Amino acid sequence: MPNCSITVLRKNHTDEQFLAQRKLKELPETITRLRLADNLQTDRDTLERHAADPLRIGGRTYHPDDLASVLSDRLKALPGTVSGSRSTNSEPVAA
Repeated sequence: MPNCSITVLRKNHTDEQFLAQRKLKELPETITRLRLADNLQTDRDTLERHAADPLRIGGRTYHPDDLASVLSDRLKALPGTVSGSRSTNSEPVAA
């Protein structure tokens, strides 16, 4: 019977080594995933803090509640088809 317990211990040791090596291979991906999750939470916190802040579109300031209708009106004003490229005087997006 002593050989049986040594065999079981060896198998358990081999299994543990395999799991440790697999976790080591997965570690960079896990770190990246956790950093992305942390960044997403930071973005959510920022959005929450600035949810009621006014926004500038086309040189005018709008309340967030008015954005859907403002953007809808601007989209309706766009031509249905594009016949070429043209320059616009759009303002850069503020961070």
